[in-house]
Parts: sequence; C-alpha cells; structure tokens
Amino acid sequence: MAMVILPGSRVAVFFSETKRASGNAPGQLVGTALLVQLGSEGSVTPIGTYDLCDDPVVLLEALRVSPTSFVIAARVASVGTSSQHSSPQHEASVIYGEMIGNTLVFNHKFLSLEPTASQIGVRGLSLIAPNTVAYAYHVGTCNRIQMAVLEIDPMMRSMQLVSNSTVIHDSTPGYVSMLSVPFGPDDPHTLIYYGDQSMSKLNTCRWIQAKKQLVHCEDFTWLPKHLISASGARLGAGRALMVFAPESGVPHYAVINVKPPTEN
Repeated sequence: MAMVILPGSRVAVFFSETKRASGNAPGQLVGTALLVQLGSEGSVTPIGTYDLCDDPVVLLEALRVSPTSFVIAARVASVGTSSQHSSPQHEASVIYGEMIGNTLVFNHKFLSLEPTASQIGVRGLSLIAPNTVAYAYHVGTCNRIQMAVLEIDPMMRSMQLVSNSTVIHDSTPGYVSMLSVPFGPDDPHTLIYYGDQSMSKLNTCRWIQAKKQLVHCEDFTWLPKHLISASGARLGAGRALMVFAPESGVPHYAVINVKPPTEN
C-alpha cells in the first residue's frame, strides 16, 4: 500500500484488491484507491473507493505534487483482456491522480518508463521542481539503480518523460528511495538514498530545467553500515531525518546534513 495526505484532513490510500465476481465475470485483482476523512479525535471515516487501475498494482510509492494532485509509482501487471496495453507487465509505471471535491480521479493512461524491462523492484519518487518528478528504481536484470525525470501537465492531467533513464549506481540494494526538494525550490536537485553492500549512501544530481538534464551526480556515504531498511524525511535547509534499522532490527534515527554536489 501507499498513501498521500490531502487538504481538509484527508488521506488517499492505494492498494490492490480482488474485485467481486459479477454475473459471468470472475473476480480479479484490480488497483483501488480509498479516500478517508480524519476526525479531530482520531476517527477515520471512508468517503469513497475508486478505480485506480484495471490491473493489479504492487511495489507502490506515492507522491503529492500539488495540494490536490499526486502520482503513484507501481509495477502494473496485466491479467485480463481489459488492459489497453500490449505488454503483459509494466514494471516502472506512473499513474496520475487528483482529488476533485469529494472524489478521486485518475488518468488511466499510465506512463510506462521501461515497457520491455523486467525485475524492477524497489523504487522511490521525489519532487525536484514544480510539476517535475524524479523516479528512481532498481533493475534486477543488470543490478543497477536508474533514474528518470518526468513532467506533469496539470491542465491536461497528463505526464511525459523529459529525461531518459540515467544509471546512478551498479548495486543490489536492500532499499531505494528518495527525498523531495532536498536543498530548496530554487536549487533543483534529486536525492536518492540506498543501501550498497556494507554502506548506506546518498546520491545527488543537479537538475537543469532549461536543458531538461541531470548533471553533477555524486555519491556520499551517510552511514558506514549495512541496513535492512531506511526511511527519510526532508527537514529543510539541507537537513534530513533518517529512521533506519540495522541487522538487529532495532530502530534508530539520525539527522543528517546534505549539500549540493560541487560543480566542476
């Protein structure tokens, strides 16, 4: 599952579920979205459920890109004849959605970044500039972390790829994720955090908006230790809060300072 926080104390949750059989049609797995209202004393009131995708979605990550709009990264597996896509599986897909009034709406023509690739596993999303999203993911067939950049047209509620996939690191990571706007909106950068054998690393790249180009990518070690999981949150001013667990499973946290890559 994945979720995003929305205005008015609302939360959207995304997951796969089995759609009940109807008439002669058998039940099947589909992507579903649930919109809920949070009360002042912790109550949770469902507002509605909506069709996210006609096929199963797994390995979900969600990112809010404006007060009411969001994107969802997922592996989409086609299992029925209802799919509009010719490939049986789209392992690095992005779905655009928006809250309009009391309803969640989606552009069901999702964007597939790697339509012929397989074994795409852990992934992360980040906002690097207005309506500009970076998507990092691990490709198991070649053991690489790769990243692409896409832009959103808020008027058309559509997306397009503006920077093809860039190889970030040759690695078999335990986790891959991203932090949004790590240095501030006037200094567009990507920031990926991932596990690399016995190290925990950050990767930053500068985004040149005019050229639609990633430059000056650098790796940094933020913890010389192998972790089984990690999650980060941006604090602003080049700082991030990291919550993580080593092999023991005991949770830890740390505030780390990050800085933009040096320009050569």
